[in-house]
Amino acid sequence: AEDASGKTIASGESGVDDASVIQSAIDVGGLIKITKGEYVLSKDIYIGDNTLLAGEGIGSTIIKSTGGWIRSKAEQTNTYVYNVQLRNFQFDGQYNSVSVMLRATRNVIIENLYVKNCDNDGISVRIKDSLQSANVIITKCIVEQCATVPLEAAHCEGFAIISNCAVINPYVGTSFYHAISVEASENAMVSNNEIVGNADTRSGQYAGININRLSGAICANNKIYSFYRGVICYGSEDCEINSNLIVDSFQGIAIGGETGDISQNILVIGNHIKTVENGGVYVYGSSHADIIANRIENITGSNSRGINIWSASKPCIIKNNIIKSAASYGITHADDGTTEIGEISGNYIESGYYAIHDSRSGITIIKKNILAGSNKNIYTINGIVKENYGYTTENSGTATFSGDGTTTQFSIAHGLVSAPTKVQVTPMTADAASDFYVTADDTNIYINYLTAPAAGTDNLKFSWYAEV
Repeated sequence: AEDASGKTIASGESGVDDASVIQSAIDVGGLIKITKGEYVLSKDIYIGDNTLLAGEGIGSTIIKSTGGWIRSKAEQTNTYVYNVQLRNFQFDGQYNSVSVMLRATRNVIIENLYVKNCDNDGISVRIKDSLQSANVIITKCIVEQCATVPLEAAHCEGFAIISNCAVINPYVGTSFYHAISVEASENAMVSNNEIVGNADTRSGQYAGININRLSGAICANNKIYSFYRGVICYGSEDCEINSNLIVDSFQGIAIGGETGDISQNILVIGNHIKTVENGGVYVYGSSHADIIANRIENITGSNSRGINIWSASKPCIIKNNIIKSAASYGITHADDGTTEIGEISGNYIESGYYAIHDSRSGITIIKKNILAGSNKNIYTINGIVKENYGYTTENSGTATFSGDGTTTQFSIAHGLVSAPTKVQVTPMTADAASDFYVTADDTNIYINYLTAPAAGTDNLKFSWYAEV
């Protein structure tokens, strides 16, 4: 191992007691450069204050563990460790229960590491007892075949950023939870990561990204493949889930919580969710979510939903989403027990059963949606349904007939989804202005004259308006 000037500060025969040699270099502090080669870690090494531990690059500096972890000296001293950087080396756990784990460490940068084959976390920065880590950046790392939580920042003050990383083929070994997890941290961002799961992560209740008990977090521009849930946001508030690609999941994005620990004010915008079994966006135990301009396609389950609002304590705003090839429901919104106004508008929906199913007791504005599937039904209890293409609830026009002196009833096809409750017919010619009354059924408006109007060509003209 060399210091910043290139001076050798610790050395030994490669593969023989490498942990002790590396530890003696770390104890000097400052920049510690581990030169090209393979090193065996048979016991834990502990990183102290003001230390930059750097290799010569992935594939050049390779540390193979036979049981040794890379840890913070906080594990030994039970005090904070400050200013730690890990860069440019490979850590192979060889399927031992080991990890790169820094606890109670503040001002952390972990960059360009390749961590693989750990039957434990891959890279983790987290709390120790009551000592929170702080100001954490994990970037440009690859974590492959690691278990538990391959990439984690938990209980971090200041900020916690995980960006431009790849988590590949997580190992569902002794335990596994989520591929990337940020929990109970301040100013969190999870962005531009690629996460590739497998049959195990797809079938178990695992998430590609877990946002847990955060405020103001951003989860953006990630690519997530083959997880039970793409993104789960639990017990968080004022967070944004933006522009992620999620492919092959049971639920694409799940926003959840429970009494006393609900998610609230979550913005889900601009995500692309493909090939989902149960629901594209699923909201439960939460208070208000804006679900805007997402593309959700190929929703395959027999009781699936493109967007499903369930057990929410406030209504959601659902606008300008594209839902294609939904085998069952397009959008569902269960009752939230409030009188607040909700909105479902501007969505494009292809569904096999109900396009929109709104069972709120409060008012939901359902307007300007395009219903293009095999079933264009809308169900609502107290919704205001207007101006939806494919589900016409109001229509108007003009109609012209020729009287023959004997016919007393003339019909106008109104084109509505059901019989109108409001009909207005106005005569536009003198012959049409005789006494009449109006009736309607599911198909037509009927103009019924008390006395047959005069014969003539196109002498009966009306303007009409009808509304369900």
